[in-house]
Amino acid sequence: MSGPGQTYSVSIFIDVYVDEFGWSRSMISTIYSSATLASGILLIFMGRLIDRVGQRWMAVVAGTMLAVACFFNSFVSLPFMLLIGFFLIRLFGQGLMELIPNTMIPQWFVKKEVVLLHLWN
Repeated sequence: MSGPGQTYSVSIFIDVYVDEFGWSRSMISTIYSSATLASGILLIFMGRLIDRVGQRWMAVVAGTMLAVACFFNSFVSLPFMLLIGFFLIRLFGQGLMELIPNTMIPQWFVKKEVVLLHLWN
């Protein structure tokens, strides 16, 4: 599910950006790297939000926002729009779609441990 935010998916469109808009590869790479860094920093806070509201709700939000981000990327015409688009697909695609299931299993064990300790005592 995180495919749209992965580098292998984004790289398909690099030649299109170069041909269509005349942007350099170094500019596109800089925008992509900046968006990746910004989304990575924001993931710290998103992890706290996942802990607070739960994985189910955040999975719905992440999936919906990833769809919005992919739709937004179909209208990119300026470098700033590309930065926003890359940021959104990296945050919701690569970031949250990977973070949500990776936190689900440890939290399941924590909940089961609490239940087992309660039954034990």
